[in-house]
Amino acid sequence: MNVALKSARREDLPTLIRYVHAFERLDQRAFNLHRAERALLPLLNSSDLGRLWLIEAGGRPIGYLALCYGYSLAAGGREALIDGFFIEEEFRSRGIGRGVLRQALAEVQAAGTVLVHARPCVAGAELARRLLVSAGLDPVTAGATLSAELAPEH
Repeated sequence: MNVALKSARREDLPTLIRYVHAFERLDQRAFNLHRAERALLPLLNSSDLGRLWLIEAGGRPIGYLALCYGYSLAAGGREALIDGFFIEEEFRSRGIGRGVLRQALAEVQAAGTVLVHARPCVAGAELARRLLVSAGLDPVTAGATLSAELAPEH
């Protein structure tokens, strides 16, 4: 099966919204269309913020992968967060995730990324760890991260 990562474009927004909705359902989070569009559009317009890909098999979309960039003094440079990674259920457990993750990480590493974080969905923490290992990474837990959601400006 021919699998490829395709840089997402503005016209891919409806497909991306569908996959983000499915990912959030797996993550046991309520889906908010406005929030999803507000988050996706800047990534579609600027590769400085991160990378957003559609995963395609046989020329049709079967999932998405989103990496968002940050910067860390402790890590010594740009870091990336795997912030969304979803593959349709019928295509899982075939090595597709491992392959596209390797390809994506090689691309962002070549662009200067020195550290990658993963935010697995609630039900998939162990699966995410195994996927990172199978992609050739050595996951470590580097302490706790505290998060606080800020109210969006209107």
